[in-house]
Amino acid sequence: FVHRGVRIDPAAIDRTALLAIEGERDDISGLGQTKAALDLATGLDADKKQYYMAEGAGHYGIFNGRKWRESIAPIVERFIRKHDPATLTPLAVVTIVPHIEPRLVAGIEVA
Repeated sequence: FVHRGVRIDPAAIDRTALLAIEGERDDISGLGQTKAALDLATGLDADKKQYYMAEGAGHYGIFNGRKWRESIAPIVERFIRKHDPATLTPLAVVTIVPHIEPRLVAGIEVA
């Protein structure tokens, strides 16, 4: 295809890794749109490509909120580490703490 008068060839992508993420409930970008990029990048070996469909995530939930923190961000982090391990520090051990509703005590918010 052509963008601003320049021919773009996705098959020429050959020196990177490609992670395609989609939200199951995305009402802006339909399922399959980012996955198609993996098919178009024929210059990449299969081990440089990964697809993830985030169950229950909408368009904004892919990179924001609980689904991002608990499901998607760890996949992105592992993907980056897998394809560029020399530039990253070791993973920190993370414990997910359940959400606790704050209580109001004499006008002061207390967890």
